[in-house]
Amino acid sequence: STLKSGCVFIDGGANIGFFSLIASKLVGTKGAVVAFEPTPLTFSYLKKNIKVNNISNVIVSNKGLSSAEKNLPFLLTKNPEGNSIISTENKKLKAGDKVIKISTISIDKFCKQNHLKKIDLIKLDIEGQELEAIKGSKYILLSNKNIKIIFELNIAYGKNGIEFAKKIFDELKKLNFSNFEVLLEPRIIIKDLNNSENIEQLKKITDRYNVNILATR
Repeated sequence: STLKSGCVFIDGGANIGFFSLIASKLVGTKGAVVAFEPTPLTFSYLKKNIKVNNISNVIVSNKGLSSAEKNLPFLLTKNPEGNSIISTENKKLKAGDKVIKISTISIDKFCKQNHLKKIDLIKLDIEGQELEAIKGSKYILLSNKNIKIIFELNIAYGKNGIEFAKKIFDELKKLNFSNFEVLLEPRIIIKDLNNSENIEQLKKITDRYNVNILATR
């Protein structure tokens, strides 16, 4: 409903390309998709899926998204969907887990390097790095008046989850985003995470599963 012919879509946490491939058809030859996926094995499947579908309008990057260019420890788990940047390499690992180093980049820096100015939609499903990615995309967000963001959120697990969510909402409000919709049917409008009723509502939802929130101006 958001992407149309000629649009440019940033797929943060593209995995094997499910949304990138759908977006590729929607934006057409006049548009483009930028797919970020830092997990090495998953990235190889992403490239393969683009190749076997004969797609030419998707740019792929094996870098993670953050606020700047960094080399960070990255946790590989048995379930690739749980792979994530971690704060320390000394994290206690479960059986089968592994820590590698990945390179990160900001959306602003990547867009500047690749001469991308017009962005219509950013999707962030990057396991806790959503706030850092937003901080690293301020120029793009401020220079594209009608840009939209979809970000994953889960606040069910204690106070830290709530505080993290508040920081994301506050950062987006500073960048003139004012409308937040939980992408469920029916859609739920979240006005303010300082409102205890909204917090309790989100906690109940995310106790069952993560949700995606659409932020618009």
